[in-house]
Amino acid sequence: MPVYEYFCESCQKKFERVKSVRVSDKERDNDICACGKKAKLVPSRPGHPILVGSGFFCNDYGQPTR
Repeated sequence: MPVYEYFCESCQKKFERVKSVRVSDKERDNDICACGKKAKLVPSRPGHPILVGSGFFCNDYGQPTR
């Protein structure tokens, strides 16, 4: 399930919520902060890919394959 980041303009805090992919757009775009006010969805960047295995480090580049 994706993690959504929200920002509350009332108390100036950011928080995260884990929600199902199947929630409606209206439910995804707004959430309630701990202070009780509405918070808005913050556009976020995609996660960083994790590169695992040989060939991803500078010392592996250009070496002949075995």
